Formats: sequence, structure tokens, C-alpha cells
Amino acid sequence: MNMLKPLPIQARDEIHTWGHYPEIFRDLDYAIQPGGWLDTIANKATCHAFGYYTPDLVGLSLLDVFEGGQAEFYIAIKPSCLNKGYGKQFMIATINKSFELGFEKLFLKVRLNHQVGIALYQKLGFENQKTVAMEINGEPTLFYLMELNKAVYQNSIAR
Repeated sequence: MNMLKPLPIQARDEIHTWGHYPEIFRDLDYAIQPGGWLDTIANKATCHAFGYYTPDLVGLSLLDVFEGGQAEFYIAIKPSCLNKGYGKQFMIATINKSFELGFEKLFLKVRLNHQVGIALYQKLGFENQKTVAMEINGEPTLFYLMELNKAVYQNSIAR
């Protein structure tokens, strides 16, 4: 049975050995490599970290908490587990958990060229808010900032 559980700190060592993403997603490698957002965000006192187990660990998600019932949502699927349906299941499990924890609004950033992710996020009720630029590995990178309100999500899954 697939399950969302708190991610133990020692799981990071395993995640760092997951390897590389396929060429089309290669620019996402930084997320799970030492010094990537797994390490920088998960170390914050305001972060909730989760693993997705099948029973093996196949994904991680982070909720970086802001004031006012809001959090930034990060997600990564193990490279060898892409295109097996885990992404959508894991997103739904993490979103549901965030609302159980009392969050009213989630934000995420997605690269403009990550069409598969954008389509999934929109299907789940995330809406584009604006385009933002960030430096990733020394390179300027464009992202959509997307937002999900609890009420919008509940309406999207009711359809």
C-alpha cells in the first residue's frame, strides 16, 4: 500500500544516491543532490518533510510554512520511478496532508518548460499567478509561481 509518512532525516543520504533524472528533466537534479533544496529547505525549523513509500521510498515532499496558513510546496520523485503514476498520487496525498495540518493556501514554483508538471498541477487546481526568475546553479531560470486555495482544490477533486 502506498503511504505518505514523515521523512526521517537519515533518508536524505538515500535520496542523495537516487542518481540523475533523464535528460529531459536533467535540470531538476539539483533538488535531490547534496546542497539542493532537499538540504536547504528541509533544514528549516518551519519545514514539514514527507516521504512517499510503496513500501520503498519513491518520493519526497516538503511544506515550507509561511504566516497566515500558507506553505510553499516542493516535490521530487525518484528518477527511476518517473512515469509510474506516483507523482499524482503523491501530490494528492501531500495536498490532503497540508489541509489536515491547517494550511489554507499552497504555492509552488515550476519551470516554464516542465509541461508535464504544469498540466498535473493545473488539473489539481493550482493556478498560475506570475512568472518569477531565480538563479539555479548559477543560471537564471524562469518559473511559474502557482497557487492552490483549499476551496479551489476541494472543488477540483469533486468533479
